Amino acid sequence: HYSQNKRLLEEERERIMDESPGGFASVTKGRRHSDPTGAKVIRLQFSTALFSIEGRLRAIDNALSKLSDNHQKLFHEYYCQGRQGIIQLTHDLYISKESFYRYKKQIIMSVAVEMGLCEGVEIG
Repeated sequence: HYSQNKRLLEEERERIMDESPGGFASVTKGRRHSDPTGAKVIRLQFSTALFSIEGRLRAIDNALSKLSDNHQKLFHEYYCQGRQGIIQLTHDLYISKESFYRYKKQIIMSVAVEMGLCEGVEIG
């Protein structure tokens, strides 16, 4: 779903940028002034959808940066490319079936730690 989240992030940004002009960028003691660009910047900064997607992607990227090249290759092939054939995948990555499941678990746990869903777990 990583690639899907990246795509959703871009689509949400584009949706906000493509919205018709209008809106108010700031409020000062009851006085408003129209600033369509400013209003879009505010919507981009405070969009809960963008915040949520960016948080997930940042957690995944941070987790992957702490893992080995083999973990990253597995992540890319299995989660980004959607390859499901474990036998062929393990063959292509030169890893055992046991290593596949261990790496997969380590990726999931590392992302969970980065997202704050569980406390520091020994990954290695």
